[in-house]
Amino acid sequence: MAAKKIIQEWLLTAEKDLKIAKEDIDKPERRQDVSFHCQQSAEKFLKAFIIFKNLEFRPTHDLETLLQICSQQNREFESIKTECKMLSPFYIGTRYPEFDEGLTDEEVKEVLRYAEKIANFVKKTIK
Repeated sequence: MAAKKIIQEWLLTAEKDLKIAKEDIDKPERRQDVSFHCQQSAEKFLKAFIIFKNLEFRPTHDLETLLQICSQQNREFESIKTECKMLSPFYIGTRYPEFDEGLTDEEVKEVLRYAEKIANFVKKTIK
């Protein structure tokens, strides 16, 4: 198992992204940022598990790739497959204007729910 301090740092960084998303959720002008922070939170939670289990991975922002690595160690990760698939595009999509999704209030709230589900699952799994 990796050093507890490193895992804690990944978890704290993931929590920060989730906190930013929650703080900005009701600001229409911040929808893209909320989506990005949700994706980043999910990515960091998955990487925390990978590091916790000392699994190998290449640097990537693709949540589905990270999920496959996690699932090799624990099949229960398949339960967050949909959430990973839905959040993964927000890494690129929110960084470039031509990929602006134009999310509605309800859609951005759903994005946050996906990130929260991934966060809760990973935290439960690491304990």
